[in-house]
Amino acid sequence: MAQSPVIAKVTSLTGEAYARDSAGNLRRLKEGDLIREGETVVTANGAEVVLVLADGRNLVVGERQAITVDAEVAALEKPDAVDSAVARPEVGFSQLASVIADGGNLDALLDAEAPAAGEAAAGNDGHSFVEFLRIIETVNGQQYQFATERNAPEDTFQGGLLPEDPVTVVSVDDPLDPAINSVSVTEGEIAVFTVTLSRTTTEPTVLTLSVKGGTATLGADFTDNLSFSNGVVYDPLTGTVTVPVGVADFTVSVPTIDDLIDEPSEQFVLTVGGVAGTGTIIDNDVPTIKVGDPETGTNDITVNEGDDAVFGVSLTGVAAGGTLTLTLNPSGADPATEGTDYKAATFQYSLDNGVTWQNAVEGTAFAVNAGDSQVLVKTDTFDDTTDEANETFTLGATLSSNGTNYGDTAIATIIDNDVPTITVGDPAANGVGDIT
Repeated sequence: MAQSPVIAKVTSLTGEAYARDSAGNLRRLKEGDLIREGETVVTANGAEVVLVLADGRNLVVGERQAITVDAEVAALEKPDAVDSAVARPEVGFSQLASVIADGGNLDALLDAEAPAAGEAAAGNDGHSFVEFLRIIETVNGQQYQFATERNAPEDTFQGGLLPEDPVTVVSVDDPLDPAINSVSVTEGEIAVFTVTLSRTTTEPTVLTLSVKGGTATLGADFTDNLSFSNGVVYDPLTGTVTVPVGVADFTVSVPTIDDLIDEPSEQFVLTVGGVAGTGTIIDNDVPTIKVGDPETGTNDITVNEGDDAVFGVSLTGVAAGGTLTLTLNPSGADPATEGTDYKAATFQYSLDNGVTWQNAVEGTAFAVNAGDSQVLVKTDTFDDTTDEANETFTLGATLSSNGTNYGDTAIATIIDNDVPTITVGDPAANGVGDIT
């Protein structure tokens, strides 16, 4: 289909403006764009478009107007006083007044005044008593009408206020995150949400804003010390942000807190203009466990035969709900015997540095404190009377934190305290004294 002829060109543009064709299709205008006959120039708040017509004249389209640019707008001939004049008033008015006063037929008068076949009437065709080439009326708002050629149908263009759709929030998201309205960061980093608007603001726009904890806790996992881009101003008292003119999107930055506790990923919600974006905080803590000397939490221990063997189990970054499981096993080249050399009566643990003790059951988990702590574990050793090599056994400890197990072991060496003796003498006196 052939295109309509070019009728004007955009020489200056401030703000946002569009050209709408007869089918209702819109294209955004920029300086240098051509306007074709019949297209409507549409301007937004604060916008102004200057068009240059074919004859070099400028046509200014102010803010919030819709102007149809057609042949009548671009025409060189504009209405003047002659177009509003009455032809031959001294004859026409007398005839008209007479017919009206007598109650006559105006149609008959018009037919009588029409030129005969082959004759040309002066001026326009038709009657001779009065001729209205143009009626000038009072118009409202931005309505205009120009006459061009006589007898030609007149086109008009109208420039009225153009209602704008309200600015709404399209998404609260991370453009690089494939999930919808979702931002994920490692704890301690800043969660940056991009708020995308339905259109560029043409006036200061106020939107509601809130940030709330879900599984994450405000003050423990994240803060409400928010920051914004593109001149957006936050009022925490009203829970709103004011977006300045000319903004199509902006960012909201939410700080997260790097704690020392092993925990699952936690979430909070940022809501802007009724659209919610979910922030996911990914934990970066790996708990540790070390079994050994209670003073240092490391190295193996030694215990004199007959004393309690006391281990320290040092834990860090344990998640809430973490548990510990203990085992005792003979080990080494000279293994001790359970029930004979150790664990004859006592196997206990303490969560409060030895103030109170609880009985432990091998292979059965018990709850431990979240975060960092030390668990004391003790078992008795048996003071026999047999001279023997130093014997060893091993304490194994398994920490379960946030669904993952971590383990460590330490060896206890029982130092034998028996010194053999020899006596030669009277067998009747258990080898004591000489004999005769």
